[in-house]
Amino acid sequence: MTNTDYDMEYMESFEFHAKRNAQVFGYEGKAEKQIAKYNDRISKIQEAAQGKTVVMGITMGGELKTISNNSKGSIVGRALGFENLANEIDPQYENLSSFELIAELNPDYVFVIDKDTATNVEGAVDAQQILDNEIIHQTQAWKNGNIGYLSPSEWYLGEGGIEVMDIMLGDIEEVLFKDGVPTE
Repeated sequence: MTNTDYDMEYMESFEFHAKRNAQVFGYEGKAEKQIAKYNDRISKIQEAAQGKTVVMGITMGGELKTISNNSKGSIVGRALGFENLANEIDPQYENLSSFELIAELNPDYVFVIDKDTATNVEGAVDAQQILDNEIIHQTQAWKNGNIGYLSPSEWYLGEGGIEVMDIMLGDIEEVLFKDGVPTE
């Protein structure tokens, strides 16, 4: 199993599983190099994210739920240096949240995982449509173009995999570093 353990530090869990899986296939050296590259990228993200707030969310069934640091996307609040304001609501898992709550929290960033897209729910409303409303438009995240629609399958289904980590970090870098950042 490559999913992270939410009771461990995120990167500690990621590195443990990546190294264990690499050992099975004889790719320890490759895994070590890739982990070092990821740690370098994470350091740059942490530096840029210092003092920044975020609301992590997941959309499903046309609704937005906030998610804590003990759920999908925990890397953002546990390893990347953002203060996840959703963690203050209820640190257990996910909570149905109003758009008004997001506006009241007024985070610097909003990152969203679209569960319905990840799981191919027919006829579902996508995350961009759900968040495109006049209440969310009032937030500094929206006004500054800091809404990140995270790669659904990778963040919802594949979180914790060594190849998926590249996509996950790229999603954050795309929003955090609007002009791009070299990722090798």
